Amino acid sequence: GSELWDLRRRAYVIYTSGSTGRPKGVEIEHGSFLALVRWLIPAYGYVSADRGGRLAGLAFDAAIWDLWPLLVAGARLEIPDREEIRQRPDLLQRWILQRGLTKCFVATPMAEALLGLPWPEDGALRSLYTGGDRLLQRPAARLPFAVYNVYGPTECTIQATSRRVRSEGSTQRAPSIGRPIAEVGLRVQDPAGGLVPPAVAGELYLTGGRLARGYLGRPALTAERFVPHPGGEGPSGAEPGARAYRTGDLVRWLADGCLEFLGRTDHQVKVRGFRIELGEVEAVLAKHPAVTQAVALAVDGPGGARLAVFALVPESEPPSELPSELSSELVAWLQNRLPSYMVPSSLQILAALPLNSSGKIDRRALAELASEPPRSEGRPPRPGSETVLADLFEEILGVEGVSAEDDFFALGGHSLLAVQLAAGVERELGRDLPLAQILAAPTVEALAQYLDPAQREEEEEPSGRGLLVPLTDGGAGAETVAPLFLVHPVGGTVFCYRRLAELLERPVVGIQARGLDGREAPLASIDAMAELYLEQAREAHPGGPWTLGGWSLGGVVAFEMARRLRVAGEEVAPVVLIDSWLPSEGTSAGVPPEPSAEDEDRELAAFLLHLG
Repeated sequence: GSELWDLRRRAYVIYTSGSTGRPKGVEIEHGSFLALVRWLIPAYGYVSADRGGRLAGLAFDAAIWDLWPLLVAGARLEIPDREEIRQRPDLLQRWILQRGLTKCFVATPMAEALLGLPWPEDGALRSLYTGGDRLLQRPAARLPFAVYNVYGPTECTIQATSRRVRSEGSTQRAPSIGRPIAEVGLRVQDPAGGLVPPAVAGELYLTGGRLARGYLGRPALTAERFVPHPGGEGPSGAEPGARAYRTGDLVRWLADGCLEFLGRTDHQVKVRGFRIELGEVEAVLAKHPAVTQAVALAVDGPGGARLAVFALVPESEPPSELPSELSSELVAWLQNRLPSYMVPSSLQILAALPLNSSGKIDRRALAELASEPPRSEGRPPRPGSETVLADLFEEILGVEGVSAEDDFFALGGHSLLAVQLAAGVERELGRDLPLAQILAAPTVEALAQYLDPAQREEEEEPSGRGLLVPLTDGGAGAETVAPLFLVHPVGGTVFCYRRLAELLERPVVGIQARGLDGREAPLASIDAMAELYLEQAREAHPGGPWTLGGWSLGGVVAFEMARRLRVAGEEVAPVVLIDSWLPSEGTSAGVPPEPSAEDEDRELAAFLLHLG
C-alpha cells in the first residue's frame, strides 16, 4: 500500500542529460507541480481569452508550462503542424502572428533570434517568456510585448526565479534572472559553504517545497545533489537540515536584489593552466554590435585543451558578406577586453547555431565543428624548409592545410608548443631554431627564411649577444617613442609579454635570459643579469631615455638596471613592476641567514607548485 501511494505522489519523471552522458530521471511530485501552476496563472495573468503555443519539445520540461497554465485557465492551445516552424525564427514569428498568440514560451536561443526581428505594433502577442540558457540580448525599446527571463532547473519544477527584461540601452549588463518566485528559497555560497557578499560569484542552492524528490533509481546521485541546508542565514529562510538542491550554476547578487547568471560550474575550464569561465568570454563577445549570441567551448587537441568561440551573426548578413576581416575584428574586440589567456585560438562566424531537441544550443555539434577550425586561404608552402615547417605546424597544433603565411601563435601555439617546434626543426632539418626567433617571426615563411642559409648571412655571435627580442614596433608614428624594455621572468623567455606588447602603441623589446639554447651557462645573480642586459640595451638604444619593466623576477632585474642608470646620470622613467617582490632581510645588519635544508626544500616545493 505504501509503495502504491508513493507512486501516486509522482506527477511525472523527466530525463535530463548528465555530464557523464548518462541521462538521469528527475522525479516531480504532484504537490510541486500543482504549486507551480497555481503560481503561474495569477503571476502572469492567464485568462480564458489567451492563446498560447506548444513550442517546447516534450523532452523539455518547459512543455509543461506550455500546456497546463493554458488548460487550467480555459485558454486556447495552438500546436504547430510542421517541425520547421519551431526551428526557424522567421517561420515561428509568422506563425505566432497568424495564430494570434498572446502568450508564448520559447527557449533562449530562439528568443534571442526573435528579439532581433522587427515586430508589428498591432500584433496580439503580449508576453514572451524565455529560459533554458543564458540570455544576453535585451529587447528593443519599442517592442510591443513584454519579455520575461525565467530560470529554473528541472530539479526545482521548471521555474525558480523570474524578471521582466528592460529594454536595450537601459544597461550594458546582460539581463538578470530576477528574484525567487513563491515557495522557492535561494542561497549563494562559496566552496567552503559560506554565504558570498553581493557582486561575488558563488554556486546557487535552491530550497523550498518545489524541489524534486530526487533521481529515479540513483540514490547516490540524489544524495550528492540534494544536500542538507545549513539554515539560519540568507534569504531562503530554510531550517537547518532542510533539503537544498545544489544547482551547479554560478550566480551573483546584484545591487537591486536580483541574481545575475554567470554560467555553469562545469563550464569553467582549464586551458594552458588557466581557469576560464566560458560565460565571461561569451558575454564580452555578445556585446559586439554585429553579434547576436556567442558560445565558447574548450576543445581537446594534440597540444592540450584550446579555447574555441562561435559568433552568431544575424541571417540578414549573408555569408558572402562576412569576410575574414569580421573574424579579425571580433578577435581584436576580445583582445582589448580580456586577458590574453581568455582570447580564443579559433573564432568561427555562424548564421545559425545548432539546437538540440529541447531547443537548447547543441554544444556537442559545435565541439565537432570546432575540432576542425576553418583555415584561411594562403600561399602553399614551397618545397624545402617551408614544407617541413608547415608539416610540423600541423603535427604539433593538430590543424590541416597550413599555408606559408600562417602564424604559429594564431593557430593556437604557445611557449610549450614552441619548444616542440624547435625540437622538430632540429630533428628534421638539423638546424637550431631559437625560441626568440619563433616569437619574433612566427610564420612558416619567416621561419623558413631564417633557417635557409641562402637567404640569411650566417655568423657566430659572441657570448651574451642576441638577448634582445623585438616584440612590436608600436605601429605608425611610434618610431619617435623610446622602447619599453621588458626583462624575462623566471622561465627565461619573453613569450609572456607577447599579448601585452601588441596592445601597447610603442616599441617593446623583450630581454631573454642567456643560456636558453644550452650552449652558454645561465647567469647566476641579479648583478650579472643587470650588467649584461644593460650592455645589450645600450647597443640597441644608445643614450636613452629609458623605460624598463618586468614580471616577477624580471621586475627585480629591471629595478637594478634602473638603479645603475640613475647612478650613471641617465634619464629613467619609473620602473614597471608586475607582481615583483624581494625576499625580506634576515638580520638587522641586512645579511640573510644561511638557509637550512628544510628551508630549501620548502622553497623548492613552493617554486614547483607556482611554476606548475
